[in-house]
Amino acid sequence: MLSVVCINAGNYLGLGHTYTNNLRRAVSRNLTLDHRFVCFTDAAKEGYIHGIEVRPLPGKEHPISGWWHKVALFKAGVFEDGERIVFLDLDSVITGSLDDIASYDGEFAMLQDVMFRGLRASGVMAWRGGFGSFLWDDYVAAGYPQNIQHPGYNFGGDGAWIGRNVDGIDLLQDLYPNQIASYKMTGGILAPYTRIVAFHGVPRPHEVTTGWVPKLWNHVARRGA
Repeated sequence: MLSVVCINAGNYLGLGHTYTNNLRRAVSRNLTLDHRFVCFTDAAKEGYIHGIEVRPLPGKEHPISGWWHKVALFKAGVFEDGERIVFLDLDSVITGSLDDIASYDGEFAMLQDVMFRGLRASGVMAWRGGFGSFLWDDYVAAGYPQNIQHPGYNFGGDGAWIGRNVDGIDLLQDLYPNQIASYKMTGGILAPYTRIVAFHGVPRPHEVTTGWVPKLWNHVARRGA
């Protein structure tokens, strides 16, 4: 089974249901592989469209918030062993076919940070269920650190923790060249071969009101569906 998953922690930007629903619609339009769509959340179950499997936020009983729940995705038992998982940040805008990325069959892949080349980023990840339970166990044992030190940098979040503690990470930009882009780093220009556009920092997708972003991000809702 392939699971496409996201996290809506703390009702993301006050628009968590909207972001989740738009992401679900975009994945449905752009993924031909058989899959389920799972949202891990602490928000109300009401408001999600059909086709979203709503599950409790992993690690919610621990003193973590926001993006740190991504580390809890690796907690033993969250996914079945061997299950294929593709994680997408809620503020990802899907602009083309996801079939290549969703077909990844290695142990673990994530992004190279587009701004700090020595860091790893967790906006898109892919792995096999059963991998990485040590990431969560070690994070708990370390006392839930909130500012990850990394050689050459004095800060880092969940992506830095994962990148520092996993050897031999497959980088998605190497595996699928030009398919994942940064809205900020491209100046908002959408190349025809791009499949996922990441919105890190500002603006967020709902703040872009002209051009291709609202047409793709809010595609079905704009048609009244």
